[in-house]
Amino acid sequence: MPLTFYLCLYFITLVSVIGIVKYKHLSNSLRFIEWYVVSSVISAWIEHVLGSYYHIHTLWLFHFNTFIELLLVLFALYHWRSSELNGKLLKWSFYVYAIVWIVGMFTFEPLTMSDDYSGSISQLIQLGFSIWLLFTVLEDDSVIWKNDPRFWVASGIILYCASTFFLFSLFDVLLSKSSQMLRTLTYLNWWFIILTYIFYLRAFLCKPASAGIITFRRSK
Repeated sequence: MPLTFYLCLYFITLVSVIGIVKYKHLSNSLRFIEWYVVSSVISAWIEHVLGSYYHIHTLWLFHFNTFIELLLVLFALYHWRSSELNGKLLKWSFYVYAIVWIVGMFTFEPLTMSDDYSGSISQLIQLGFSIWLLFTVLEDDSVIWKNDPRFWVASGIILYCASTFFLFSLFDVLLSKSSQMLRTLTYLNWWFIILTYIFYLRAFLCKPASAGIITFRRSK
């Protein structure tokens, strides 16, 4: 495997360890992000060991990793919801995605294939709600964005989703027709993942870690 892969793998592992060390000081939202980081690290190591040492295909792993990733990210964003509407949309987005995910596994997207369609939907859901959160933070004049974990988490998710959406949506096509382009995009993806986890690490280091809790009035 290329050096960049190992750099990426060990860096995200380091971020997960730092998150564990700081766990008791993290807000509920950041704890969900830490669980997401840990689950991603575990998935990455399983994929690496099974693929590199046992030559077992791990496309099935993508399906479950995407599902867990979206669930934990939406839990984090739900704790940072800015309105009742925002909270309801977060819930229903996951319900709809879960239906598509289950149907896809038994029909158009079996475990022997990458989760191109459901993975792309997950990316779009995360992207949309993270942009919403980012605008909420930037529109609040009382917020110092560089000290607000919402800014760093939302920016990290936006960066990751925007940079990997093309790879997710066309993975099987590239795998069968353009292996060189797939390798190039995968190489770039590792660097985007490193940058994304730098953003998550910055969120874990915000003081106080509980900053960015939004309160809103319920409509009568």
